[in-house]
Amino acid sequence: RHVTQWTPLLKILINTRLNLAMAMLKPELSDPQGAVEQSSQALHELRPFAVEEGKVTVGRKRDQEVLGTTEPLQTFREAKTLQAKAYFRLGTAQYATKDFASAVKSFEHSIKSTTAATENGKPGKLVLNRLAEAKRENSKKKRRHRKKFKLMLGGDDEEEDKDVEEEENVEHSATATGEAETKNPATASPGSK
Repeated sequence: RHVTQWTPLLKILINTRLNLAMAMLKPELSDPQGAVEQSSQALHELRPFAVEEGKVTVGRKRDQEVLGTTEPLQTFREAKTLQAKAYFRLGTAQYATKDFASAVKSFEHSIKSTTAATENGKPGKLVLNRLAEAKRENSKKKRRHRKKFKLMLGGDDEEEDKDVEEEENVEHSATATGEAETKNPATASPGSK
């Protein structure tokens, strides 16, 4: 069941869930599954206010029901900003649980929410870096699974192993260049600031 009024109490609840998710990712607590749950709950609470500007929407995609059209634009922007934060926390928690494919989707949703929340809509470098890390880990995981599958079927391709090594070296050098640009703003390209 959704709360259908954007109130200070609802904002406090959502922020508390997001802060709890962040705390659960700290080494002292280390409960990434709990962080996934808290982030998911925050997204559930935000959903009615982050679907469409000026409207409160409940239900699934097929049978959505618009409950109100009097919500101000500021509500939508606040909800989208919190949604971006929630997706980022969710992606970080999924990454910690080694669910890289879901983490990639969550980071991409975070970027979309950031774009919708603000006029210039540029995602932060941290989000972009985490997305790149999740994509890299996801592709590594897929390659390992393919390799295991081929070994189970009796296939052994030395050429493909060389191709995989070359791909990893190219990815690693591209990542190192990107990290160098973010560490030294003087050498970064003008569009990356």
